[in-house]
Amino acid sequence: MKFYLYIFYRLGKLYTNKNLSDALTHTLFIALANIATVISICAKFCFHTKIPYFNYLLCFGLLVVFILWLFMNEDELFSELEKEHQNEAHALIKGIGVGVYVILSIILFLITY
Repeated sequence: MKFYLYIFYRLGKLYTNKNLSDALTHTLFIALANIATVISICAKFCFHTKIPYFNYLLCFGLLVVFILWLFMNEDELFSELEKEHQNEAHALIKGIGVGVYVILSIILFLITY
């Protein structure tokens, strides 16, 4: 969970107008894409099949993401994370790493789906 909070913080820093709602939405969808990728990889390589109702599972995951998005206070969460990471070392390298992770998460999800 701490990793996804850091992704949220980094995405929030990217937005110049501090539209933190978009950063939270993108972070939750990245988490959903990671979970869906792990499930589909396990099904493909461990059981040599596709999950029969994968689309329904994905829709259920989207519903969970939407419910989490409704009840989270982005501004308060971002200000806490900003205080925690204000003097972090190698911020640029970590930011690039988060960007690569985001892109690879989406590509891997599309490949395995």
